[in-house]
Amino acid sequence: MTYTDIIHEGSPEGGAPSLKSRLVRFRKWATKKAGITVHGAVCIVNGEATDGQRNAPVLLFEPRPDPRAGGNNNSSGGSNPSSEVRCGAIDDPADRAMYDRSIGCQVRTVRELKKDEVALSIPSSAMITPDLIAASDAGQALFACCRQPSSDDANFWDMFGATSKLEKNQAGKIQQSNGTQLLVKILQQRKQLETMLMKAERIAVEVLERGGNTDEPRSKLTSPGAISRRAPFLAFLIHQRFADEQNPSVASEEEGPMVPEGAPETFAPYARALPSSICLPICWKRNELALLAGCIPGMPALQKVAARTMQLSMELIALVDAGLLWRFPSIFQPGMITWDRWVWAAAVYESRVLPASSLPAWIWSDTESPPDVWESCGVIIPFLDMLNHEDDSAQVQWKTADEEDASMKRLNIVTDEKTKKHMQIYRNYGTLDNEHFMLQFGFTRMTNPADRVRIAWALVDGDSPNA
Repeated sequence: MTYTDIIHEGSPEGGAPSLKSRLVRFRKWATKKAGITVHGAVCIVNGEATDGQRNAPVLLFEPRPDPRAGGNNNSSGGSNPSSEVRCGAIDDPADRAMYDRSIGCQVRTVRELKKDEVALSIPSSAMITPDLIAASDAGQALFACCRQPSSDDANFWDMFGATSKLEKNQAGKIQQSNGTQLLVKILQQRKQLETMLMKAERIAVEVLERGGNTDEPRSKLTSPGAISRRAPFLAFLIHQRFADEQNPSVASEEEGPMVPEGAPETFAPYARALPSSICLPICWKRNELALLAGCIPGMPALQKVAARTMQLSMELIALVDAGLLWRFPSIFQPGMITWDRWVWAAAVYESRVLPASSLPAWIWSDTESPPDVWESCGVIIPFLDMLNHEDDSAQVQWKTADEEDASMKRLNIVTDEKTKKHMQIYRNYGTLDNEHFMLQFGFTRMTNPADRVRIAWALVDGDSPNA
């Protein structure tokens, strides 16, 4: 069974019927395998261009060119230049079309929810945490791509650098660049990565044809701290989404770090319920990014997009050099890792991860990974991450200091008010300006009291002939 067969279960053409099948499978996995308790009034549906409140995608995605018409359906290859297609859009046109005018899935009620009812109860074992990633096959593969120190007591996360610090270093390299230079830099990074991936793919196929002989010099292993802590999360999402098997294991090896107690054997049903395209700026094509370059408030955002693109590209190049595409064929089959999928995983991670500091301390205290890693990496919580944002009308919250929840290691999502039948259930992402909303979530608030614009001016000497 191939990934295409799995993702199109319920409909060979893909689209809404296959998504329905995947959402049904996700709910069964959530309740029966992951231990998530879902109120009977709660359901998941695909969203619309706006969610009925004041949120809307910054850009509406149009379908990519149809390959049958001579277009290119994948920015990792083909005749279309990198500037003419978006990054991070996966699967077939019918699958992506559901998200072309959408901000993703919505969580709604099929009957009335009363105040103080538990809409969701999620065990810590069902969360995608630094501990889970460190014990996963995908995480261990990236760990093996790093040059190990001479001591034997190296911690998994010692090999990876803080994402924010690495992106800040990248931003320093382009601080003096103007809008056009930033656009060129982004496209150059994309093109360089695409070329390297095609070359590495040929090597991977040759290695498999030789019977999987992976004897290669280890001089290309990456230096500790060069790869971000985000990267193992991206590899995990790609492995769980795109594997050519129905339920790829989180960790197939008995040796090595132990997965958190009670964790499900696979997160594939969750990963395959995620959108096929996400409208974050790191996915935009050139003429869309040019909209940022053409206005004063857009330049800081464009600089952040460029820095993130450079870091994502640089670390994937480093991992390819370290043999990620051919050293672990049982984890990453040939063709599984592409630039589009790497960017897709980054967009999923950035738009769904929760800061550890926003969660009860019992989730991240007394764990294998250090507290600073939890704060740097955050946590992805399946099902909770499908709730959309609304500050004024958010109906649910979680308790930050509930002793009963802590002893049971469950995060209870409780309704603050009555929610009528067929209404969407929201949570509050926080008081953020529109630049933050756009870069992290791909939408903006139509009326955002926290929005701001940075304006700079210079003083001119009164004696100047131009004064």
